[in-house]
Amino acid sequence: MSRRFLLLAKLRTVIFLCFLGMSWRSAAAKTIDVTPGVPVIAETTWYYINCMTSAGLGSYSINIAPTQGTVSVADVSGPLPGCPTGSPALPAVQATYTWTAENTSATTDFFELYYILNGQVAAVLDVDVVLSGSGGGCPSSNVVARAKLPDLMKIPLGTFITTKSGTSSSAVSDAVPAASTCTPPPPPTATISANGTDITGTTTDNPMIVVIGEQIVLTSSISNANGASVQSQSWSIPGNLVKSYGENGPVYWSVSPTCANADCQLVLVQASELATDTVTYHWIDALNSCSMQSVNGQQVCFRTVTYTATLSGGESVSAQATFEILQPTPTNPGQPLLSGDIGSPTIVGRYSNPPKEFMQLRRIYNILISNNVSGIEITPNLTDPLGFTGDIYLLQVASSVQVYDRTSGGTEECTYPYAFDHLYSPAEVPENDSPGVFLPDTINRMSLSDSFQTYLLWMPALPDAIPAPLGVLPWGFTGTAEPRGSFFSGLWSIDRKGSSEYVAPFVPNPSYPNQWSNYLTSPSEPHCNTL
Repeated sequence: MSRRFLLLAKLRTVIFLCFLGMSWRSAAAKTIDVTPGVPVIAETTWYYINCMTSAGLGSYSINIAPTQGTVSVADVSGPLPGCPTGSPALPAVQATYTWTAENTSATTDFFELYYILNGQVAAVLDVDVVLSGSGGGCPSSNVVARAKLPDLMKIPLGTFITTKSGTSSSAVSDAVPAASTCTPPPPPTATISANGTDITGTTTDNPMIVVIGEQIVLTSSISNANGASVQSQSWSIPGNLVKSYGENGPVYWSVSPTCANADCQLVLVQASELATDTVTYHWIDALNSCSMQSVNGQQVCFRTVTYTATLSGGESVSAQATFEILQPTPTNPGQPLLSGDIGSPTIVGRYSNPPKEFMQLRRIYNILISNNVSGIEITPNLTDPLGFTGDIYLLQVASSVQVYDRTSGGTEECTYPYAFDHLYSPAEVPENDSPGVFLPDTINRMSLSDSFQTYLLWMPALPDAIPAPLGVLPWGFTGTAEPRGSFFSGLWSIDRKGSSEYVAPFVPNPSYPNQWSNYLTSPSEPHCNTL
């Protein structure tokens, strides 16, 4: 072929391309590494005859748009890659990708370009995008499929070349072989820590062992989030959850006979606190909402907590952990955890000078020595859980009804509703109590009916622990006092027909007093009525 015929053939490239049309479409695939917000050259394509001569300028059309970023297209010029130094700049078309997505767990993206020559698709350019530092990723199914196509074909009398980031290569040199393998980034996972210890995945075979009243701080964390943020999260924690007793709690009770302010407030865990990554609480029982299983011949309470989160990329992660909850047991299994030895109403104080008599509960009816003997002794029957130590508290609430006849005439009834009576600290246990009422000379008959509920609490010797309720012992008495007659002027006696006492059976119940809805109030002024 003569040089004249060859030159005419090269100049007729456009004409040949118009006839060839879609039959010469070729496929190319690439993978690029990007950093969020930083533009990266994805494709540059020249259409040329040789290093010195351009065959024209093609264009890009975005066939499949990226989902995590944007693609911009511009006409550029530069020496043809692989040509000798000093070769002239030839026109080319260039596509630039920028990762713009925020708050997403995605680490890869994909887009597809059509390279257009003379209004026809001359090549299909698939670009897979991987975030730098994400551990890499697998090419999309589009890239793998395109890689199976034949190598790039040359268009007669004209050639185009596509490069990535200024590197000279054929259009298919970066294609991923169909048989290649890759390691996808690990999926997001959640973990649970309790008081700083990772307990994720624990079961009844290897539970986290805690005791009632112990403060538990659960914290969640998410690994391999790949930049995604938590959109929503929640804890599922069975059982009764108490946050605290307030800032001072039982310490306040031990130095003050009243509990009429927020220092003694019972603070429960709120639903909103279960929608964060950290929740602090105390289990106050090992009976309710448990998976009970026999361990060494004893029934043991297991509870499983679950953390669930939804990420900004739509992924859902969760983790579980299992606890074994211990509580004190009876020292003598045949006896209740709390029992009382009660006396009966009697008159005390008559030998003081001047006489100041009281009707009071006493366990020994002897006017000589009864002043030194309590009316009831309440004794716990409790052994600490294995591996733990703790203290016993007795929280007592009381109500009272007093009916008296005045010497001036008339009968009055006064009622004191249930209210805080006393907190017996560990040093005061067993409890010795002698409730009663003063008998003034302005009345000539007094009837007293006192009712008590003594709550058994146990507090582990652990930081930020709280006393947990184990049950209640109801007890009380009724007594009637009246003057002994004119010969014994100023002296009182007990009407045995109108007097009684009782200690009801101990009731195992992991609940605080019913009156403790907000805080346990101190005794209020009585409600009095004239009968």
